[in-house]
Amino acid sequence: NIASAALQSGKPVFAEKPLSATLDEAISLAHQAKESGLANMVDFIFPELETWRQAKLILERGDLGVLRHAFIDWRMESYDIRNSIRSWKTDVRGGGGALTHFGCHSLYYLEWLFGQITDLGAKLSTAPTLELSGDSLASLSFQCQNEMTGSMTLCSAALGGTGHRIEIYGESGMLILENRNSDPVKDFRLHVTSREALRPKLVLKELQREINPKQDSRVVPVARIAKRFIDWVLEGKKSAPTFGHGLRVQRLLEVATRSDAQFGKMLTVYNGA
Repeated sequence: NIASAALQSGKPVFAEKPLSATLDEAISLAHQAKESGLANMVDFIFPELETWRQAKLILERGDLGVLRHAFIDWRMESYDIRNSIRSWKTDVRGGGGALTHFGCHSLYYLEWLFGQITDLGAKLSTAPTLELSGDSLASLSFQCQNEMTGSMTLCSAALGGTGHRIEIYGESGMLILENRNSDPVKDFRLHVTSREALRPKLVLKELQREINPKQDSRVVPVARIAKRFIDWVLEGKKSAPTFGHGLRVQRLLEVATRSDAQFGKMLTVYNGA
């Protein structure tokens, strides 16, 4: 493992998501990183967006009241599927498939927004004719520690898909984060409603003036994580998301995979150290 070898040689590591292809490997990497004291981070990018940070602030202020349900719907056609590319991104053994490749982002931001997931169920499937080892459709149900429940649908084989949408319902209002653009980052919009004003109000649109039109829009949020990583390396300022967070996501992926093998049964998530 390249990350493990780097840590062993005393080098800080900035890792791609998911942290590993297996839970055992993730446990080993997280333990190794913690014991080394070296800077270690994973690029979970969505909490770096201004629209998402504002959404979290709204939730923390309690503007929606007690949270009831959350629904995540992420439908697109991935580059690899669109171009019939066989790579780790479509091979479940290499950490591919809709659940591991994209769902790792969603499982991370779910807990970033709402706290730990306590129960999780999943059903995975692959579209006919794709002949992939990885899934192209993942349907999940979850419950969080605040007793809020919800569902998540991830599809990587949706030609002309509707994009990425998160709906959060509370006793006093609703919050929507939505990106209808095929670009995964740059067009998110944050809307909020209340009992007094049921029509969705646009609160914020993701404006990335730093982005060159020819530049991958993910560069800006990844650069924000990388800046904190460098500060950790040079100045000792610990930051997140760390390999520990990567391990947490890997635990959730493992539970989802076990649930699928049990026909979508809701399983309790291990929330220890």
